Amino acid sequence: FIKRGSPRIDVDIDVYAHNNANFFDGKCTSISDNGALVLLNDPLLLPGQELVIHFRGNSSNNPSGFNVKAEVIRKNFTKQRINVKSGLHYAVRFLQVQKSGQDQIKNLLLKK
Repeated sequence: FIKRGSPRIDVDIDVYAHNNANFFDGKCTSISDNGALVLLNDPLLLPGQELVIHFRGNSSNNPSGFNVKAEVIRKNFTKQRINVKSGLHYAVRFLQVQKSGQDQIKNLLLKK
């Protein structure tokens, strides 16, 4: 197994995402300094695609929203029948994170 470069924590943060063609919603289920695992309501994304993800400000976990530019690195497939509205989990690597987002991620990791 490859050792993780950054610690990851479980979170529940609502997100919006855009891939220059479609806009969709979802949830971030875990996050680290370098990336996240997100459940997005679009089963058609592919590894290598770039997204803009907006982490919505909604709670003490994430008091204000922030944006990241990310790349899909893994798509978690399912054995269930899916359609265009089905959600899938995607592992994403952060390419660019707003300063306020970097601070919020660090605070989340410190709370753990």
